[in-house]
Amino acid sequence: MSAPGGVMYGAASGFTDGGFGSMDTDFDSVFLLSNGTINWPIVYMFGYRAINEMTVIGKQVTRNFYDVSDSTKGCSEGGREGWSQGQRAGEEYDGLVIGAPALRYGQQQANHLYSNVVEKTLDYYPPPCELEKIMNETISACDPLDGRNDGVVSRSDLCQLQFNMSSIIGQSYYCAASTTSSLGLGFGNRQSSSTEPAQNGTVSAEGVAVAQKIFDGLFDLKGHCEYIS
Repeated sequence: MSAPGGVMYGAASGFTDGGFGSMDTDFDSVFLLSNGTINWPIVYMFGYRAINEMTVIGKQVTRNFYDVSDSTKGCSEGGREGWSQGQRAGEEYDGLVIGAPALRYGQQQANHLYSNVVEKTLDYYPPPCELEKIMNETISACDPLDGRNDGVVSRSDLCQLQFNMSSIIGQSYYCAASTTSSLGLGFGNRQSSSTEPAQNGTVSAEGVAVAQKIFDGLFDLKGHCEYIS
C-alpha cells in the first residue's frame, strides 16, 4: 500500500487499520478469539466494512479540503476492496478504477508459490539482478508489439511468438546495493525491509530457463493454462 502512489496522480489517498485496533496490528493476530473461534466482526472489517468507513470519512474530508468528486482506485488487495465497495456501497462512488483484483484467494496462493517451485524444480535460483535484467529486456522487446511504447507488455501472446528470451543469454547485468522497505498488504500492516548487495554478472541459460518457465505460466494436469487473478 502506498499513499504517494495515489497522490502523485492527483488523487487523495487514505489508510485504514482494517478495524484491527491499530496500524501495527496484523489480521492474523486478531483473526481468532481467545476460545479459538473465528472473530467474524474482524473478518467483515477486513472484507469490506473498514474500507467503507474509511471512504465515507475520507470523502467528507476530501470534499471539504479539495472540493473534488468521489472516486477510488486500486489493484491487487485494493482491487478486491474496490469490487467489494462497488457491490456493497456503489452509491458512495462516482467511479471506481480497479486493476488486477485479488479475487480467487485459493488459486492465488498456488500461483504465488509457482515461481519458487520452478526454481526448486530447475535447481537454479537466479540473483534478483539477473531476473531484473531478463525482465527489462523482455519489456523492451515486447512493449511496442501493441503499437504503443508505455512500459507495459499488453500483447504477451505476441511476445511469446516473436521474442526469444534466449537472445538475452550472455548479456551483462549490474545492480547497485540497495535497501527497500514496504508495508505489507492483505493480512495486516507489516513493515518489512530487505537489503540486496551489489550484483553483477552475465545472464545465464539457467536464468533464462527459469524466467521462461515462469513467464509460460502454470498449467493444470490437462494442459490448460491456469487463470491468474
